Amino acid sequence: MSDLQIMLVSEHHLQIEATTPLFNLTASDVDSVISELSRFRKKMKPEVPRQLAGGQFEEGVVDPIYAIPLRQGPDEKILFLRHPGLGWVTFIFPLHEAEKLGRALISGSPSPANQRARSREH
Repeated sequence: MSDLQIMLVSEHHLQIEATTPLFNLTASDVDSVISELSRFRKKMKPEVPRQLAGGQFEEGVVDPIYAIPLRQGPDEKILFLRHPGLGWVTFIFPLHEAEKLGRALISGSPSPANQRARSREH
């Protein structure tokens, strides 16, 4: 989408420049903007919080469509979840985390957000 230029000017700021004061976006254009903003957001500080804040239960997707590829590596499991506003989101779990997630979903027991080591990028 050439009417909109998005640039990361620092790890704390994003610059968005529109070549026209008003423009119309198709669904495909919106998907492109969301995807591009998401790529920039991963590089920005502060990072997305690693824990859910108390009472932070925004509107969720009920009974989401998901896909699990037939072929997966022996040490990781891939899960695709469809969000109606964000599109298909891909998650790649190390085997031990996939097993923990499966057990937590089946047991219904609460589980804190998986804390990643600070050295890992996400």
